Amino acid sequence: VNDSDMIESNIRETKLLMPDYEGLEEDEAVSDFKQRISHYRKAYEPMCEDVDRNLTWVKMIDGGRHISMNNISGFLPGRVVQFLMNLHTSLRPIYLSRHGQSNYNRLGKIGGDSSLSESGEEYATNLAKFVHT
Repeated sequence: VNDSDMIESNIRETKLLMPDYEGLEEDEAVSDFKQRISHYRKAYEPMCEDVDRNLTWVKMIDGGRHISMNNISGFLPGRVVQFLMNLHTSLRPIYLSRHGQSNYNRLGKIGGDSSLSESGEEYATNLAKFVHT
């Protein structure tokens, strides 16, 4: 991770809840975890596209802002990559919505390819306004 704000945010939102930091002041815990990161940077070597081209690997930078992968083949590695590419490490709202009322809904029918009723159109318009604000 190269983004220091992202590191700070991640530590404060997730790492401070670890049992290791129970009873510690927040700033002290953050400082300790940053020291862990410094230790990890000394101990781990990044994958190199030229040297490690025969290995299977995925490299994520800044929580998925940039993803590099190499030699990914087969069902399971493909699913792991798909999971990692859809992983979101920052807090954000997720909204779920049904479609607006259809003419078939009004008639009690299930399925089909009905157009929206007047109230369904109104719902769709209001939903679009909400999403775009």
